[in-house]
Amino acid sequence: MNEFELSEQLLGCVTRIRRVLDGRLRKYGLSVSRKRVLAFLARGPVRQGALAAAFEVAPRTITELVDGLERDGLVERHNDPKDRRARLVYITAAGRRADEQAMAARAETLGEIFADLAEEEREALSRMLTAVDRRVARMSAQDKEEPAAAGHAAVPLDAPFTVSDERR
Repeated sequence: MNEFELSEQLLGCVTRIRRVLDGRLRKYGLSVSRKRVLAFLARGPVRQGALAAAFEVAPRTITELVDGLERDGLVERHNDPKDRRARLVYITAAGRRADEQAMAARAETLGEIFADLAEEEREALSRMLTAVDRRVARMSAQDKEEPAAAGHAAVPLDAPFTVSDERR
């Protein structure tokens, strides 16, 4: 199997895992992206810019995610007491409940996904993915040092896709 076939197999698998997880989280009003934001906010309130930086996505993408979570009563925005120009995003009690329920559903789903792998196979897969991830992280760091292609901003592959992304 060549590198292209291997990468297509890996990307296809990750896409299907994400699709299954999104489907299972939907009954809690969440997706993988929305769940990740809630889990991050469960550690404490942050500015939206910090969320965008943490997830390596465009501020507009985080704004859309937070808007939806706020509309659903899962987060709230409040003025930052240290900087009246800034707003902090807080998880609500409903957001905490949804996050906890989704965490249990996620764990159950991942258990199903990896059920056919013995412990030594899981460890081997983890080692291989870690090696690939290290290489990709080094390449990503090098790419950040070089200027982006004219007019094209770098967007991580794991960034949540939104309709506004189609307009880029």
